[in-house]
Amino acid sequence: TLEKFIGRGWIRNFGDLYELDRHKDEIVNTEGFGEKSYQRLQASVEKSRKCTLDKFIAGLGIPMVGRHAGRIINEHFDGDWNAFEQAIIDGYDFTALPDFGQIMRTNIYTWYADEDEAKFWRPLLDKIEFIKENHTMNVNNNTVFSGKTIVATGKLENYTRDEIQAKLVSLSATPASSVTKNTDYVIVGEKAGSKLQKALNLGIRTLTEDEFEDMLTANN
Repeated sequence: TLEKFIGRGWIRNFGDLYELDRHKDEIVNTEGFGEKSYQRLQASVEKSRKCTLDKFIAGLGIPMVGRHAGRIINEHFDGDWNAFEQAIIDGYDFTALPDFGQIMRTNIYTWYADEDEAKFWRPLLDKIEFIKENHTMNVNNNTVFSGKTIVATGKLENYTRDEIQAKLVSLSATPASSVTKNTDYVIVGEKAGSKLQKALNLGIRTLTEDEFEDMLTANN
């Protein structure tokens, strides 16, 4: 669908997603579409107008800055995009944040300085509203995974990507997006790829989803 819309010139940047009503008649008459499909699309687009900073950052495509890094940035800047952007302008040293290294810092500054890239994401800022999630997560500091760095890879049966990362945080563990020598466990789901192989090469313990749950049960 997205490729069709781009091909027809309806989407030139991310902000155009919120102006598809200008092309309603053409979309409705597109093969494979119709009034109901258009309404579902519009409902989904409208729902996405309200977004947390961490999810927005994770969707920007900054190399190595995904969901986990987005949550760290979100927490540090209290969900405020303007504060995050001002920090970049002021030359903030992102390596001061937990789990941020020099490469991630460089990637943020390289991405922000790319004027061609900015033409795609900057129009979004006028279309969305940043919201803060008003919930307090209960964190158990006395679990078998407390203080451990854990990577989840592949498709899990009982957790979405966000859910497993939230679960790990609640267990006082640190969810990570890449496998390194400092990784303690790798939770392996269906169709796990290079992260599993790297864990095996480094001798890092891997867990199936059931083994992960069994360790939690035994700990309780």
